[in-house]
Amino acid sequence: MKKILMIVLAVLFVSAVMATRAENQDKIVKELMPATDLKPQVYSLTAADIASVQKVLDSDKPVRDTYQIYVTGKEAVVVEEQMGKWGIIYMAILINTETKKAVDIGFIDMVEKRGVKVKEGYFKNQFKDKSLTDACKVGEDIKGISGATISSKAVCVAVKRALMIYDLFSKNPKKK
Repeated sequence: MKKILMIVLAVLFVSAVMATRAENQDKIVKELMPATDLKPQVYSLTAADIASVQKVLDSDKPVRDTYQIYVTGKEAVVVEEQMGKWGIIYMAILINTETKKAVDIGFIDMVEKRGVKVKEGYFKNQFKDKSLTDACKVGEDIKGISGATISSKAVCVAVKRALMIYDLFSKNPKKK
């Protein structure tokens, strides 16, 4: 009986966390892009797309095969996630659709302890106007957060990957 109760409690907890994350995602996307109707397009990547993303990132780290992308006029938001030190950092990356450059980052959810400072404007502003071809490395062109190097690097990877995902999406937005 205890096992069943523990399973039920775990399921309820996970459901509550996911519902809160979905609400936060809607809130953050709306803050970044007020004109959105909050209906994302689901964009599916092929194995070749995933390989090209890994090549651009110079990494064999896993890339999800589906992404949520919100598009209105001259803006798009790619919902992204990247592992930090203490857990997954969930982000919404605002991109200018004409220039294909990063505009802003909204943080949906994170459990980072010292890495929470990546949410601060002085850190986020370093990504403004970054394009797919721009360097994005902590310690080189991005000043990391002292004591939060892993979180800082996670944001770099997420922004670069979001730019790549949007680039693929913009070339073939109908693919699902």
